[in-house]
Amino acid sequence: MRKGGDYRTEMWVSLDKFYKGGDEVFSFRRGEICKHCKGKGHMPNGQVCPVCNGQKYNMAPRDLRFELERGMKNGDVVMFKGESEQGLDFYPGDVYVKLNEISHATFKRDGNNLKMKVDISLKEAILGFERRIPHLDDHQVYIEESEDIQDGKVIEL
Repeated sequence: MRKGGDYRTEMWVSLDKFYKGGDEVFSFRRGEICKHCKGKGHMPNGQVCPVCNGQKYNMAPRDLRFELERGMKNGDVVMFKGESEQGLDFYPGDVYVKLNEISHATFKRDGNNLKMKVDISLKEAILGFERRIPHLDDHQVYIEESEDIQDGKVIEL
C-alpha cells in the first residue's frame, strides 16, 4: 500500500508561548474513512450510507496535541506522523505544521536574545534613570543607569 499525501500548514504562536513553552493543540479538518459504513458507501441492506452519502469519506475535525518546547522559534516545524488524510488504498501521510511568531508589543527576538526599546527623556539621559520592566515570564526586570547615556546605547542584562 502506498503512502498518502502530506499536509503542510502554518500555526501562529505568540512570543510569550515560544518563551514559556507548554502544551499546544493544532486543530484542522481532514478526510477520514466513514465510520458509519466503514468506507463502503452503503449499508448492509444496500441503501446509500446516510452519513457520507455514498462517498466513503467524511470531513472530520482533528486535534493534534504537542509540546511547544521552550525556546522553539519562528519557522520551526512540528511533524505528526500518519495524521493526514485517510484512504482505503493508502496509509495516511504526515502533517507538517510550521510555527510562525506573532509580533510582541514590547519584545523582539534576536536569535536566542530578547530586545526591547526604551525611550527616555533628555533629563534621564543626562542624570540617569531607574525602570522596572515586566518580562515574558511575569517577573520584573530592574534597570538602573546613572551615567551619561548616549543615543542608541544597548544595555545587556
